[in-house]
Amino acid sequence: MKKKLLAMLLGVTMTVSMLAGCGGAKDDSAANAPAQTEAAEQKEEAAAGEEEAPAQEAGEAANDAAAQAIADRKAEAEKTGTYQKVVFSFYTWTGRPAGTDRIQEKINEQLRETLGLEVELLVMDAASYAQNVRLMLSSGEQLDLYNSCPLGYTSVVNDGFCYDLEEDDLIQTYGSGILEALKPEYVNACRISGTLYGLPQLRDFAMGTDGYCLAESYLDGIGFDYKTLYEESESSDIIYTDYDTIEDIFARLHEEYPDKYVFGAADNLINQGTIADPVGGDWFGVLLDPANSLTVENLFTSD
Repeated sequence: MKKKLLAMLLGVTMTVSMLAGCGGAKDDSAANAPAQTEAAEQKEEAAAGEEEAPAQEAGEAANDAAAQAIADRKAEAEKTGTYQKVVFSFYTWTGRPAGTDRIQEKINEQLRETLGLEVELLVMDAASYAQNVRLMLSSGEQLDLYNSCPLGYTSVVNDGFCYDLEEDDLIQTYGSGILEALKPEYVNACRISGTLYGLPQLRDFAMGTDGYCLAESYLDGIGFDYKTLYEESESSDIIYTDYDTIEDIFARLHEEYPDKYVFGAADNLINQGTIADPVGGDWFGVLLDPANSLTVENLFTSD
């Protein structure tokens, strides 16, 4: 990979050097100015084309390699009647949900056609996830994609449970669509000592921060007209609203259901949408306005 990158950089450097050399002779003739300008533009266009060519060729080669891999998998599946399987493990707070097999088959209907693959969704309870996954990885049991958060990303890398995704241009060849979809800074955040071993989950970027799930029964109980919001939304599943509306809903819920916790601060490492800073390790002593004040206050007695 480094040799290919170096060769491309050298090619660009040589192009720039040649352009500098061609501009060395000076001619003050006004009659020659338009011709010189046109020639310079042509050379600049040619140089730009030379710079784009290696990247374009690399992209085409990657597309060809990925397409060939898919074709080979499909051909093998036709011959054997069995598709290559990818095992994808993740965790929930309640274990494997009902209907997972049905969802898995729907996914596989597409994957067989598009990638010549099948996926096995290995869903585990969060309490036992780290132990089970570490056991699978250490014993050599098939596990292709997994969530490293409960195990510790650095830990699984140090234990040799991750591939170098850029070795032999692995992700550049077979995962170019991933790199196009992710911002470079998100990809680079997953590097350890410069090596890329994993990729971030971006489900929260798809949803956005501060997503609240409210049962229709409670909204009906306070007389909140959510059906209008559904009608105004382009999606049948997601309603986009504003903080003033959310605050109004919470206030009405608190009044109607005084025995229910409408909203509770959580002592979480990733406090999405939480502006308070739990500097003391809990929510009783926090910075309510960390950007402007260092006064420690009790979150639960604050406005």
